Amino acid sequence: MKKSRNKKMINAMTVGVLATGVLLGTSTTNSFAINETGANDLEATQNGIQESIKTSRSLYVDENTEQTETINKGIHDDENSNNIMGVQYAPDEKVRVIIELKDAPAKDAKENKVKMNKLKSGHKKVKDNITNKGIKGEFRHDYTLGVNGFSMETEYKNIKEIKDLPEVSRVTIARTHSYDMVSSKNMVNAPTVWKKLGLEGDGMVVAVVDSGVDYRHQDMKLTENGKKQARLTEENLREKLDGTDVNDVYYTDKVPTGYDWADNDNNVIPKGAHGTHVAGIIGANGDESTDGVVGIAPGVQIIAEKVFSDTAAGAWDDDIIAGVQHAVEMGADVINLSLGSPTGTVDEEYDPLQKAIRNAVEQGTMVVAAGGNDYYSTLNGVSLPQAKAPFAENPDIGMVGAPGVSPFALQVASYENDKQKVFKARLSSGHEMGYQKTYTNADIVTRLGENKEYDLIYAKAGKYEDFKDIGDCTGKIVVVGTDESYNSYFPIQQLAQNKGAVAVIMRAPTSYSDYPRVPVASSYLPLVTTSIADGNNLIEKLKNGESLKMSFSNNPLWVNHDRAETMSGFSSWGTPENLDFKPEISAPGGRIYSTTLNNEYDVFSGTSMAAPHVAGGAALVLEALKAKGEDKNMETALKAKIMLMNTSKILIDKTSREQTPYSPRKQGSGLMQIDKAIETPALVYDREASLEKAGAVALKEIKGNKARFNLTVQALDGKSIPKDLNYDVYIDVLTDETAVKNYDNDLDGTIDKTANTLTMKSIRVDGADVKVNGKRISNEDSSLIHIKKGKKEELNFEIDFSNATNLKDNMFVEGFVRLVPHDNNQIPELTVPYMGFYGDWNAVKNIDAPAYDSDNYFINYTYLLDQRDAEGPLGYDPLTKKIDPERHATSPKSMLDGPFPQYTLLRNVKELVLLVEDKNGNVIKHITDFDFYNSGNIKIKKTLMPFNKYAYADPGLYWDMTDDSGNIVPDDKYYIVLKSTLDWENAKPQMLKFPIKVDSVAPEAKNIQVTEENGKYRISWDVDEEGGSGYEGAILFVNGKYVIQKDGMTSYVVNTKPEGIVVLAYDYAYNVRHTVYGTPMIDYKMLISYFSVYGPSVNYKTPAVFSAYANKKIDWTVTIKDPSGNVAETLSYKNVWNMESTKWYPKQGQPNGIYTITFDGVDEFGFKVTTPPKTITVVNNQ
Repeated sequence: MKKSRNKKMINAMTVGVLATGVLLGTSTTNSFAINETGANDLEATQNGIQESIKTSRSLYVDENTEQTETINKGIHDDENSNNIMGVQYAPDEKVRVIIELKDAPAKDAKENKVKMNKLKSGHKKVKDNITNKGIKGEFRHDYTLGVNGFSMETEYKNIKEIKDLPEVSRVTIARTHSYDMVSSKNMVNAPTVWKKLGLEGDGMVVAVVDSGVDYRHQDMKLTENGKKQARLTEENLREKLDGTDVNDVYYTDKVPTGYDWADNDNNVIPKGAHGTHVAGIIGANGDESTDGVVGIAPGVQIIAEKVFSDTAAGAWDDDIIAGVQHAVEMGADVINLSLGSPTGTVDEEYDPLQKAIRNAVEQGTMVVAAGGNDYYSTLNGVSLPQAKAPFAENPDIGMVGAPGVSPFALQVASYENDKQKVFKARLSSGHEMGYQKTYTNADIVTRLGENKEYDLIYAKAGKYEDFKDIGDCTGKIVVVGTDESYNSYFPIQQLAQNKGAVAVIMRAPTSYSDYPRVPVASSYLPLVTTSIADGNNLIEKLKNGESLKMSFSNNPLWVNHDRAETMSGFSSWGTPENLDFKPEISAPGGRIYSTTLNNEYDVFSGTSMAAPHVAGGAALVLEALKAKGEDKNMETALKAKIMLMNTSKILIDKTSREQTPYSPRKQGSGLMQIDKAIETPALVYDREASLEKAGAVALKEIKGNKARFNLTVQALDGKSIPKDLNYDVYIDVLTDETAVKNYDNDLDGTIDKTANTLTMKSIRVDGADVKVNGKRISNEDSSLIHIKKGKKEELNFEIDFSNATNLKDNMFVEGFVRLVPHDNNQIPELTVPYMGFYGDWNAVKNIDAPAYDSDNYFINYTYLLDQRDAEGPLGYDPLTKKIDPERHATSPKSMLDGPFPQYTLLRNVKELVLLVEDKNGNVIKHITDFDFYNSGNIKIKKTLMPFNKYAYADPGLYWDMTDDSGNIVPDDKYYIVLKSTLDWENAKPQMLKFPIKVDSVAPEAKNIQVTEENGKYRISWDVDEEGGSGYEGAILFVNGKYVIQKDGMTSYVVNTKPEGIVVLAYDYAYNVRHTVYGTPMIDYKMLISYFSVYGPSVNYKTPAVFSAYANKKIDWTVTIKDPSGNVAETLSYKNVWNMESTKWYPKQGQPNGIYTITFDGVDEFGFKVTTPPKTITVVNNQ
């Protein structure tokens, strides 16, 4: 009761409810998760699975992120048969065809536009001819490069007529092909490494520190060469296992050992599939012809370090550290950490796991860690228009997680796979299409049966009114197409089920990706999704009155991914708060097919899936180095890290205005290319950096107009290394693109705010002048360098921003140094990313501006609160929907504990202090230094907006209006201050001050008058509140009864003649004063809002318990009378607003029977009330 303050009185005194425009968020628990529905990044933030930072460090995107698109490959049609590759086509069945024309295609994209346009004109002529012949169909894609023609969907019977057209050379029926994980493997060139270099990870060991590994899986087996070169065998492991402190055992040759550190046993077979999925990406060795999985390094052995419990969520640091150390002890060459917590702080003292990582690397074990699935820090679901894009004034949007921020880990960002897997559905015509299951829902094949046909019926958008008139759905499958996003689509399931349907096929909103796994309810009928195109096609056929039947199977269908060739939206942005370079490399992590439990497979997304690609790649690179005679040590592990970073492929953001690369803070050095890493004859690294950081340049703060850094190019030694290496040196100089936007936050048609925002894309810095060794270079102009085998060349860079036209203070400057082979295209291009902050890193705001500072806040969640729960922020005016800081007030005489701040922390800080200053800036009260946040390895992290965590607030950290000596301060103006210091060397504290007026004087209603008006009675009064916090309102009692409470009220008309009046006036500080007029009946509720007594069986051992609450601080007298009416005891309490759970014991020997308890209350003005008596029963009191 104390925290909530008597709800009856608070509700009675509420002037107005909080308007929709001011959003409250008082969560104090940092948590993270992500549940992407495919709409866009913002949609994903609204459906997050919340997990605690302390206990939950897994970084993979769960099953709701997989989305897909059909892929069609051509085969040649035999004009004498409609049996194509064993598939029978009915004459009226729709088929997809590729129509090639006789004119030669363009040889490459450089051919002139005249040739391209001529080819397309030819396409149009043929299309018109087809249309004029009455051949119906849908034209789809045009081809001019390599293939000259176009595709269309038409009925099978039309193929011969199309072939007979004079311009046509060939018509090919497109069909769907089975596909496997080879797609993501090809993206990092793993098959090239196997075939060309003969490396599969044989003899290498990778530890998977994760949720466990199902070593029984049919794909968890060694290659034949892997068996021959296996480093960990049952025999040679025995001594190692005997030397540990736990009961770790041997499992199989593929997964020789491990341990369940979370549950402290040797059962590493998990209940969740995450770790098995990760292990499959690294080293599965299955049969791809039957939809099995072959990982990046199929010859490696896997150590299963299980750190997620079977009985609780999350992984604890100590378990992870134990797993890391055990992996090192077992001789792991690589450790994969697909786990973490967002906004990681680079500090071994606060994070011993980072220390364990460093130790592992020092032992020669390479550590690969996920970057995080946490988007950027200011992504949010707030309805405020201006909150949709980050403000350029707050560029510290990094969310990369710990422990991957450790400089000794190789931290991985996620790139989208170019293919993805869905399941096959088939129309009765034979046409196949893909569908996607939803994991929390019943399996459609299990429920309906495999390949069993059901009638389809169209229900528009699936709303209530759409189901009203569609007729009987019994035994049918409902098809809906919705463009609305919901937290759950169960209403569609429910409506369809109520109409007798057996399932729902949904074309999701067109803003979603294809085949989204949308949130549904498990208790209703199955709901599956399709691609946008297939869904629209079904809907169009049904709208046109076609009768359709469909069946479903569990057979996989590999399709094009509609977000291919893009960085994953969820992949966390860098940089950490210390401006280290993170993430460092990218790998496929979006829509990855791999092993799961019980010989099954699934598609997951996340940096959790990207990291094991790199872990497998690292194993192959280390295998190559081992074959060259390099020892297992720290230098070799970090050399492999630099090799992978140097040879990564820079990824271009094709949606950017200038086709510029993705920011290095998004992609790191680029997409891993394993073969290039192994084959590179040279390395390039930051000469001033320690080896673990040398693969990139962290410029930190750039002071002045020039940035300088130095690289070393080292030609390697060995038989295969050319004697001479020549590279052309280029550089990309990038910064964040910004856009000026106007916002109408209150939707009244006028602009409320203009802000410079980040577009989350990169642009080139115009006017930047770059020299290397004194020679000018750019992204188009190069300087040639020459290096002898086994020698080094120094590259000294100077970037001059003096004439930069689109670079402003306090922005990131970043890019890539590119070493392009000058005369040998057989050797890889080398890349070194760099990044720095142009300006003062400490000048960026740590805490968002208060909600009343409309020109400067990002989201309106920073303000003062107190215990007036229903009224929202202090100073909030429900009429203007704004906060007036002049109304910030508090009183030591009110029933409130005192004000406390709610605040949006925009950055990681190392220190945060809550204090109070007087109007002259003198500190009079130190409330807290938030040391409870700084315990263990938890620093004070930025507010996690992507997970609907918009502010910190602790109601227990209020200012009680006392100074450090415990004395009540005099009435005056003060400031509640949040003093924050960035976790940055030599950072100066930033002060955010909330004005607050201490006002202990209650307003007084004076000169109460009653005037008759047309048979009614106007009650009016004046208010004396001079110099106080301001008159807020009054509660009016007439003839002993409550009449009204109203903001600003000074008169009111009643129907009954007032014989007695009480006006309870209150101000913004919640001071209260009663003014009496006439001879009113005083009701105790005018002062004491609530009281209770409990005592059914009281004696000297068992007390009566009573509670009472007033609307201000008063003096109390509690009178207890025995059965004879004599006073048994009197209790007194001075200047308190409540007596909460007060206990009273009768003295032993006092008589048994019914006792009465009454409460008297009197305030400082002499206004007194008495409650009705309550009874208790005293028994067995002898």
